[in-house]
Amino acid sequence: MPQIPIVSIITPAYNCETTISQTIDSVLSQSLEDWEMIIVDDFSSDNTKKILFDYARKDSRLIILENSSNSGVSASRNRAIASSRGRFIAFLDSDDYWDRYKLEKQLTFMLARNIAFSYHDYFIVNGAGLIVKKVLCPPEFSYRKYLLNNGIGVLTIMIDVLQVGKPHMYNQPVAATVATWLTILKNGNKAYRAPTSLGYYRITKGSLSRNKLRSRYWYWRALVDILRINPIMATFYVFVSSVLAVKKNFTFIRLNIPY
Repeated sequence: MPQIPIVSIITPAYNCETTISQTIDSVLSQSLEDWEMIIVDDFSSDNTKKILFDYARKDSRLIILENSSNSGVSASRNRAIASSRGRFIAFLDSDDYWDRYKLEKQLTFMLARNIAFSYHDYFIVNGAGLIVKKVLCPPEFSYRKYLLNNGIGVLTIMIDVLQVGKPHMYNQPVAATVATWLTILKNGNKAYRAPTSLGYYRITKGSLSRNKLRSRYWYWRALVDILRINPIMATFYVFVSSVLAVKKNFTFIRLNIPY
């Protein structure tokens, strides 16, 4: 019987041939070696699948699943989560990557304090390969606080399955992960920040602002449809979180460092 890993890494992949190698390499270089990485190829039409299987042939900790049709990021994450075996679940999308001490430091932080849900600060990387922003997160989130400030990057999340169960990603186009974290927090859990910056979130020029209105609409829909919040209160939460997001965008630490 293969050894059950301590951490399961969840990665949906779709037409990401230009970035997936760096994502996988950042996991292979982790100082903590007790992990499995479950990558779900969502019916890619480029060279993604070949790259994935080339890596998997070299390391048995890489588990590749294939969707028979393009099913979307939430369905792909849920399929990977259902197949996961680790006590802890971490998330890494196919265009992001981690610091090599990410798993070791975050896991040590959680185990030492018996924390069920943690996250950390992270860097934003632009299309030219430069680190242009550092995102600073609050030290902790309760359910109410997260309703007003959705400042947790997916690539920073780690969850203890023994304490909160396997998370479920909702089938919602924009705010699916936000709704998932809110559901966990609503059950009485708190999320705590690990005291270091351990991830790199890749974004192309213009995409920070292009979908702001759309994301606010879908956040409102998530609050009303999934969390069953009164529409008036949902509007209040969306408004306040939008104001705080604008304020935060002007207080980012701006950098210009080639990686």
